[in-house]
Amino acid sequence: MNRKKIILIAAGAILTAAAITGCSQQLNDLGGVPQKHPDFTMTYLNVTGFPNVTMLCIDGAGFATTTRDNNAAIQPVPEWDAFCKTVTKTP
Repeated sequence: MNRKKIILIAAGAILTAAAITGCSQQLNDLGGVPQKHPDFTMTYLNVTGFPNVTMLCIDGAGFATTTRDNNAAIQPVPEWDAFCKTVTKTP
């Protein structure tokens, strides 16, 4: 993987994590419930080179979310669960 791709993937992951964290703090949906980072994240580049889809592993379950602002909710991806179980952090 060349340096440009690594930088794009890292930037996409950082932006996605910042967006997820920022939204949960602003909305305060669960008031007082402690926040936790996902166990694993990877942002995939679209064919245009723009980071678009992010894979998240949370407590052994796989989810997909997008970096685009289209109001799409995080969606479970059962096919990723087997992998996500291998990267789950022990509390």
